[in-house]
Amino acid sequence: MAPAAVFSAAPAASMAGLAYYAMRGGRPLGTAYAVWVDIGAVMTAGYAMWSGQEPVSTVRGLLLAGIVGCVIGLELAH
Repeated sequence: MAPAAVFSAAPAASMAGLAYYAMRGGRPLGTAYAVWVDIGAVMTAGYAMWSGQEPVSTVRGLLLAGIVGCVIGLELAH
């Protein structure tokens, strides 16, 4: 697939995921966006560490866990 096609399709797929996954259940838009962005950030960092592209450390793991904890807090607060 051509890079331009991937670049064009990826934002549409991401917005569809935001609309149909993160916003289901009546989440407020700000919370849904935070959940969606944090899922991507944690998965990207986790994959980079798993594949050896970034170093693995306890501090990185704790910080990623902190991101997940903050998203859970946002979920519980709404």
